[in-house]
Amino acid sequence: MMNNDEKYSAWQKKFELLQEKGTLSPDAEKFISDLLAEFSAVQAQNQRLKKQILQKATGDSRMSTKLRDALYE
Repeated sequence: MMNNDEKYSAWQKKFELLQEKGTLSPDAEKFISDLLAEFSAVQAQNQRLKKQILQKATGDSRMSTKLRDALYE
């Protein structure tokens, strides 16, 4: 089973091959390019969310000292 990075790389390579062959219309190229960009952005967001969830689950609090002191007053 491919992970998301492998999927993205495979899709990107296939897109580049289709571009080289010239089989895509300009509209199709733009659409696929936009989809790949959106997929990449969602992947990055997913990684950030996973990191935040992991930090919360492990109790890794990175609250600043000033903020923590203000909350506990």
